[in-house]
Amino acid sequence: MTAGAWLAITYTLGKLSAAIVAPIMLGQPVITAVLAHYILLEQLDRLQIMGAAAVFIGVLLTQNTRALSSEEKSK
Repeated sequence: MTAGAWLAITYTLGKLSAAIVAPIMLGQPVITAVLAHYILLEQLDRLQIMGAAAVFIGVLLTQNTRALSSEEKSK
């Protein structure tokens, strides 16, 4: 499974810039925790949920800011 994930990352880095892929990679532990919660019935405490939300908000902010700045440059 890990080998498949790294192959996907390597493939994606060939198609997109590292500036786009790197922030998205921060979501991997969050996705793993969410899947563990639903598949393995792991319990997530409030601090973990707040951390996951902070990571997703940070990724969204960086991607939206990057998209807005690239639109302004193309004008």
